[in-house]
Amino acid sequence: MCGKRGLSAFHGGWTSCPLVRRQPAYQLDVLGRLAPRRGSAPRRDSPRDATRADTAWMPTFSRPLLVTSLAGLLAFAAALVWLTGLTGDSGTNLLIPFLSDAWANGSVAVLWWAGAIGFGLPLVRWAEASKREAHPHDASRDHTSADTIALAIPVGLAAMLALDALIGTLGGLMVARGLLAWVLPAAGVFAGIRTLRQAPLVLTDASIERPPFLIRVAFIGMYAVLAALLLVAATAAPGWLWSSEFGGYDAQSYHLPLAIAWTQPGSSVWPVEGNVYSALPSFVEAAFAHLIVLRGDQISAAIACQWWAAIATLLGAFVVARLARHILGEATESTSNSTSTLSNPTIVWVASIAFLATPWLVVVGTLAYNDIVPVVALAGGWLLVVSARRVSGRTAAREEPSPRTLDWRGITLLALIAASATGAKPTAFFFTALPLAVIALIEVSPRVVRHVPLAAAVGLIVLAPWLVRNWLTYENPVFPFASGIFGLGPWSAEQHAIFASAHSPDRPFFERLPLLWSEWAGYGFASRVDGAAELFPQWSGLPILGLIGLIALAVRRGNSHAQTSSLQASNSGASNTARAARAGLAAIATVLIAWLLLTHLKSRFLITTAVPLSIGVAGFVAFAARLFSRRSDSSREDAVPATLAVMVAGLLAIAPIANYLREPAKSMGSNGERLRAPSLSIGSIPVQTGDAVARLLADADAKGDTATRNAILQQVASPFAVNYLLPPDARIVGIGFSTPFYMRRPITATTVWDHGPIDIVAERAPDAPATWGSLLRQRGFTHALIDPTMLQNWAAKGWLNPQLARADWVEPFGASNRLIARTVDGKVLFELAP
Repeated sequence: MCGKRGLSAFHGGWTSCPLVRRQPAYQLDVLGRLAPRRGSAPRRDSPRDATRADTAWMPTFSRPLLVTSLAGLLAFAAALVWLTGLTGDSGTNLLIPFLSDAWANGSVAVLWWAGAIGFGLPLVRWAEASKREAHPHDASRDHTSADTIALAIPVGLAAMLALDALIGTLGGLMVARGLLAWVLPAAGVFAGIRTLRQAPLVLTDASIERPPFLIRVAFIGMYAVLAALLLVAATAAPGWLWSSEFGGYDAQSYHLPLAIAWTQPGSSVWPVEGNVYSALPSFVEAAFAHLIVLRGDQISAAIACQWWAAIATLLGAFVVARLARHILGEATESTSNSTSTLSNPTIVWVASIAFLATPWLVVVGTLAYNDIVPVVALAGGWLLVVSARRVSGRTAAREEPSPRTLDWRGITLLALIAASATGAKPTAFFFTALPLAVIALIEVSPRVVRHVPLAAAVGLIVLAPWLVRNWLTYENPVFPFASGIFGLGPWSAEQHAIFASAHSPDRPFFERLPLLWSEWAGYGFASRVDGAAELFPQWSGLPILGLIGLIALAVRRGNSHAQTSSLQASNSGASNTARAARAGLAAIATVLIAWLLLTHLKSRFLITTAVPLSIGVAGFVAFAARLFSRRSDSSREDAVPATLAVMVAGLLAIAPIANYLREPAKSMGSNGERLRAPSLSIGSIPVQTGDAVARLLADADAKGDTATRNAILQQVASPFAVNYLLPPDARIVGIGFSTPFYMRRPITATTVWDHGPIDIVAERAPDAPATWGSLLRQRGFTHALIDPTMLQNWAAKGWLNPQLARADWVEPFGASNRLIARTVDGKVLFELAP
């Protein structure tokens, strides 16, 4: 007898001696699931025997897997070194500052996500309880599988966002110096560990070892490079990337400033005067506030928030991979009982790469935005629905399709996902919740409508913090919407009209239809984008390839002449794939119709379509491979899908890298050409806040170098001017200025939709702008920070208060107050006249 047990080098069977191997009762089926071995019954004599049989299939690290993993790590490290060296003419590599930020800020985001997934695991296991009861002989249900992890991501994300919103609304994030903020993720991690102890993690999907070595390395390399791109871009200081989002204007104007406001002593997640966006559900902003408390630095925590979005994107790619595995992996050939090209693992990987390489997802996945949540929610909700109709009923002799059901537990989690997505971004009701409802109707059965009351109740409970605080503040639970039903709140009818017109289509319906090409399918190819002089394909080839693939999958049929039950069972895979493709097309149609009817037609709002389109790209590759296989040597038939998969995935992966290389498109170098230094702002938050400039001035003063001091002062930005040039008791009012993120002192700034102190003063003395400064002084303000560019932009769009939209007030206002600085970022700072 051998005294030690060892792991098999292949599928992980336990052995009691190197020369004697016990044959377990279970084997992996074509989908990587645990199934009874032929000739053996799925017998479970005792819990101990079941545990031994189950652990016989715990995965091990074979030599090919180790080599592939090492290749991926090397590719990731090489990509990091290359990307952090893209600093333009400076010639410096910022790998060390990147690693420093990864430790200080990335670890905070990882902790949040670990807690979220930890909460998701027991919730998913709870939802799967009925399936375990219905299939007591299915040993795979006693484990935590890759699908369970994939489902735990959107479920845990939804739960953690809902908890952050609830606790933040109650003012709990800052209790006991943020103690609860640490307890929450710790509780999630504990819950996840406890679940894994009860149901050990078993990754039964061995597909990574099926393709040839070079194919595996190629895909692992693409994953590594795209992951490195996401993390490096997420480490850039806010405001540097991306030009299509004007440097992340929304993050600096309300996503991050609101989170900072809600982490002040005694504050809570509550509407903020002068910022209407605080009246939105703000689930993601509450999560950002949570990250700020964990980080302990309100400005530097912006990198943690961006890493949070990057991790969400990477995890979303994993969810899409599992979704593709279900939709495509169950397919069989229409004329036989053999596995289809669709179930080739490289085809499934294409879907994940197509998702991860979508340039718009790279943009929103590296900014402190809320857009990535609806995308992950759609992928996760769809996976939850698909899992409900998975072929899982097994007997010893055959597999039988299980009924397509979605019980009340599944509906509860689906409603939680959809409601939290809506809490993250209200338009997700149309772009995530409604598509999920359509998918459930098609994938499962129209009978799911009987669960509408339950879903509505769960949604109301999740969104209750937002509805209650808005009712208490505005007497309108959904302010600034539905003003005709619940009232105007603090706004005038004119303000509501301006807000509604700015957030709805600005042209007749039939004139909007061409935008489906210019803002979606052909974005960045057929027309100039946002005034850019270069191609900027934010959608790459995803819409075109994805639609072709989904249509091809939707019309695909199984063998309609099959007579035997075994053939009928095999054809269920083909019908499931076609049904899922039709559900994907219906989801896309739902999103496009809502986009055309209800939004102000921005390309970014369509990013939830990336989920079904990524599945479609995999289908496109599969059917292209079938066409090529018919014309090629039959001995090379297996190599065709893998080769095409690598080619298509590689071409798609080029787009986000190419877009990154041209950043920041808004900045120019000393020679007048584009700067093209996307990584230059890594570790530059002290520069953005003016701290680094203050140190340079201190050095110049110490040396008595007046010339250097004057040169520095002529090149300062507005954050330095506000943070260092004003007295400690200064009170600042913003005029046209709404991006206060880098300011370390409070600024009374308003969005264009809100009316602030300057609007009140202008209405009191519309024809005497020279007196506005003294009137503001009487209201307690000492300085004014003006952004002329935004005032001109808002006036041109008809959003600005009419008194401020006139250009004739600027000169008398400036002449009656003392100019302090004109900053290099185009702002003007005045001291108000007494």
